[in-house]
Amino acid sequence: MERLQKFMSRHGLASRRACEEIIASGKVKVNGKIVTTPGTLVDPAKVRVEVDGRRLVATEQKVYILLNKPRGYLSTVKDPRGRKIVTDLLKDVKERVYPVGRLDYDSEGLLLLTNDGELAYWLTHPGHSVPKTYKVRIKGIPTRKELETLAEGVMLEDGVTAPAEISLIDQYEGNALLEVTISEGRNRQIRRMMETVGHEVLRLKRTRVGSLSLGDLKSGRYRHLKDNEVQALFKKFGMKKEKTRVKFETTRPKREKFGVRKDNSGAKKENAGPKKDNARPGKDNAGLKKNYAGLKKDSTGSRKYNAGPKKDNTGQRKDNAGPKKESPRGRNKNFGKGGIIKKRPDGRCRLADGGIQEPEARIQNGDSIL
Repeated sequence: MERLQKFMSRHGLASRRACEEIIASGKVKVNGKIVTTPGTLVDPAKVRVEVDGRRLVATEQKVYILLNKPRGYLSTVKDPRGRKIVTDLLKDVKERVYPVGRLDYDSEGLLLLTNDGELAYWLTHPGHSVPKTYKVRIKGIPTRKELETLAEGVMLEDGVTAPAEISLIDQYEGNALLEVTISEGRNRQIRRMMETVGHEVLRLKRTRVGSLSLGDLKSGRYRHLKDNEVQALFKKFGMKKEKTRVKFETTRPKREKFGVRKDNSGAKKENAGPKKDNARPGKDNAGLKKNYAGLKKDSTGSRKYNAGPKKDNTGQRKDNAGPKKESPRGRNKNFGKGGIIKKRPDGRCRLADGGIQEPEARIQNGDSIL
């Protein structure tokens, strides 16, 4: 069982305190019933939680756990022989995590477990050379030459080991305590390295992997990595940590049957016939153009018929249906009835009919050229 606010926070909805406020506001339903009491216990495997009517579904949340593995545990998630495995120590971890790298059955110390496959790949890839530091107690006291040989690399069944950092820390009752840092991850590598120089490993404890340190974490205990520790790992490999996102259940709306649709009130109405066009100026509902011949808009915007007679300035009606008379093209109004259209340099004028009129004749007819 798990507290409701912890379940919601673990799914990336908000912090636990913020989830408590959401629960108290009455926006959360558990198995169809509104719950307003933070701390309500739920079964993560069976519960149905809704927030504002939307179901909160399980999403894979990245988990990074640092475990101080004790001796006598296998670094695996399953053992056919029924021996103890490291995931047995993770009592309160709901996510499925797996160990990153190897740590022998008889070895102890720092072991990283996660469900982030990409980070696990970068940490264990041989080409990335992630340094790992161990405290090693061996039987006997190694000579300076033996330590130099181990540091330069020794031949094993699977090839020569890469250069390592080895220092003598302490001597006690004829045994030595070494600090060894290697960048490889071969099976039982340090134990086999010590055998090549004639020293048996009595106890081996891993204290550091990359930027992660075991610190004062007790044997058999674990802790979640801090955000800055995770960011440091991602930064080392040029990776970016993705933020946890809230995931809600999505449902696809049902398609409406042909010929039936719903209006705003929810009632069904027939939709099989052709959809009518909206009425527009110049067209009726059937899409036919209206005959507006002879109509025009007045100042009020309404249309009126303009085919008949209209009033003049005196208020009397006059017929406006006939063609409009036009004056002769180029006619000069100053010459009146004579029909003169152009004055010549010699004083004579050319008439509209092509003839020439003398100045005296024009004066006699009463026309003026001024």
